[in-house]
Amino acid sequence: MKIRLVTDTAADLPREISEKYDIVIIPHIITIDDRDLKLGVDISIEELYNKMKTMNIIPKSSTPSLQDFIVVFQESFEKLGYDHIIYVSVAEKLSATLSVARVAAKNFKDKITLFDTESASGVQGLLLIAALKMLEDNIPLEEINKKLKKLRKQYILDVGFFTLENVYKSGRLNSK
Repeated sequence: MKIRLVTDTAADLPREISEKYDIVIIPHIITIDDRDLKLGVDISIEELYNKMKTMNIIPKSSTPSLQDFIVVFQESFEKLGYDHIIYVSVAEKLSATLSVARVAAKNFKDKITLFDTESASGVQGLLLIAALKMLEDNIPLEEINKKLKKLRKQYILDVGFFTLENVYKSGRLNSK
């Protein structure tokens, strides 16, 4: 079975890895100066962070569009000949991204496995890499899903901040 991995920009997956292994990264939308920009397409992560240094507030972000999911799913099956997609998502509790993917996946019956990492960026990327290694080892789809669920319980995201400047800009802190 030819299986494609799909994720979103919350995974913080380096472009070199996504290109080397044909992993599709569906972009979240960042709004800057009333312009909606696709993260990783219209603006790079580096450009975003540099821009944020000069801003007084953190830009708003939103889920990838339903159309972006549909296009990737259709193209994967119809043009590229994939039999199945595993979509590894940022936690549904943190983002509506998985809900949007679920709506898009309805058009493709049982050809898409939606996997909720139940965590954020770092864990999402690690679970994606684990899925990639299992695919390389020709592990069956059902077994990949079981192993990812087990790994999800073992991975913990621990975050530290070099500075609280962006936390302040986001409105989560009232004073510096």
